[in-house]
Amino acid sequence: MLTAFLLASLAVQGQAPDTLTLAVATAFAREHRPTLVAAAAAVEEARGALAERRRPPNPTANYTHSDDAPRSTFTIQQSFEWLLSRGSSVGAGHAGVARAEADLEGSTRDLRRDVHVAFISALAARRVRELAAAQLAVADTLVRFAERRLAAGDIAEAEFERLRLERILAEQTLSRVRAEEVRSRLALGRTLGWPADSVLPPLGGDLADGLDRVPPVAPASADLPMVRSAFADSAASADEARSTNWGRIPLPTVEFGRQWDDPSAPGAKLWTLGASLPIPIWTQGGGAAMSARARARIAAASLLETRLEARQQLAAAGMQLDEARLRARLASDSLLPGAGRLRVRAARAYALGQTGVLPLLEAFRVEREIVVSAMTDLVAYQEALAEWNSLTGSTE
Repeated sequence: MLTAFLLASLAVQGQAPDTLTLAVATAFAREHRPTLVAAAAAVEEARGALAERRRPPNPTANYTHSDDAPRSTFTIQQSFEWLLSRGSSVGAGHAGVARAEADLEGSTRDLRRDVHVAFISALAARRVRELAAAQLAVADTLVRFAERRLAAGDIAEAEFERLRLERILAEQTLSRVRAEEVRSRLALGRTLGWPADSVLPPLGGDLADGLDRVPPVAPASADLPMVRSAFADSAASADEARSTNWGRIPLPTVEFGRQWDDPSAPGAKLWTLGASLPIPIWTQGGGAAMSARARARIAAASLLETRLEARQQLAAAGMQLDEARLRARLASDSLLPGAGRLRVRAARAYALGQTGVLPLLEAFRVEREIVVSAMTDLVAYQEALAEWNSLTGSTE
């Protein structure tokens, strides 16, 4: 009976029919997190700014009435200063749209990574709680068994006390991990944007998910959103510098209108045509052009730095993923099953009177240490996988 109970306590329970998987959680977060709404709105804002850059400035209409002849004058003025700088200005607008789209893609990837990490943390907390509950169940059974052996005079009271303390330690451990599970589920709900009046369903998945899949090939660093954003900034700054430089060339403002109501010429209407040209005497726009060129150089230097950082991040993430997969594989295939078998065998041997309490307590201690180490490695692998997927844009 005892052996059957110990083995049953380690059985893995099947998933509930209504479970929250990582894919479902990611899709829910994309629909309900306002960060993506803001990033998408930024794209629309950039497109609106581009549309404004494409349009010429509106003409200015002017009407005057005076006592002098002619009493009424109506004119329309149209500036042409924008003609030379329009091409570069529109180019800067296109770069702004590209920057906003890259930021949206980056925000989407970051959200997927955050959901993955929060989901795995909650999943790990549940798994640790299940293992702690199994340890408590075994310790509780062994204490009741030791009580009967103590009453029969088969063991010393000190041996019973050691088992009783182990049972209390297991109960304390279970209390801590239950609190951690609640905290991790709340953090997951916050990451998903889950409604406050709704309870998260049970999580479906395993910490070893993805161990057998080959990660996608690393993309070129230029494809990373951070590089695309920096490239767009550099292009926009260069276009703004060219636009500012072209804007230094003076172009005329044309005025066209009519005059009427002249007592000396009843019914006559006169056409007027004129032009005004700014004279660059006091300022030639050199300071603004110099500042724009400096901003362009700064943006170009920032692009080079971002490319270096992107290559370093890809290399580091790939190395971390490979090593984390190795450790996670050992934890999943060897450490966790081996620790469980060690505890079951030690409990069986103690129940049969083949060993004393010290080997049993050592088995409990070893299992606790292995569980902490194995869970750390499994979570580290999932975090490395989330980071790799975020960099490469993979949705696996």
